[in-house]
Amino acid sequence: QPGAELLIRPLELGGRETGFVLDSWSRAVARDPIWRVEVGRRGVARTPIPPSLSLYYHDIILKKILTNCTLLVACDPEDPDVIWGYVAFDQVDPVLHFVYVKGAFRRMGIGTRLLNEARLMLNEPVIVSHRTESLFKAWPNVKWRWNPYRMMI
Repeated sequence: QPGAELLIRPLELGGRETGFVLDSWSRAVARDPIWRVEVGRRGVARTPIPPSLSLYYHDIILKKILTNCTLLVACDPEDPDVIWGYVAFDQVDPVLHFVYVKGAFRRMGIGTRLLNEARLMLNEPVIVSHRTESLFKAWPNVKWRWNPYRMMI
């Protein structure tokens, strides 16, 4: 089980691994838009950004985020090039940008171990720039504070 034996290491920008992070992060945001708005009292909801626009423009934002954040990847200890998941966060001005674990490795504690390695305090309100449904499902007891503008700083 990967949750027990796990290598967590920093990811240096450039190369195939950066491409994986950009692609999986952009696709996750296109599938589960961070801008989704619940239907209000009058039954009106804003239309989400079309996935094609999100894929293109969010990639531009992510390239900026990656140059200013810490990126840790969870890997197979026997083959550090095989990434199971990652976490992106800002250590200087604490904000969690994104946590991702490949589908086959979810519910094994990898995401939680990545968050713990990132030294985020899960019992306190944590600012998050990318609000996704999976974030709330994975950690329902955390009081996430959403601030999308933090991805643009």
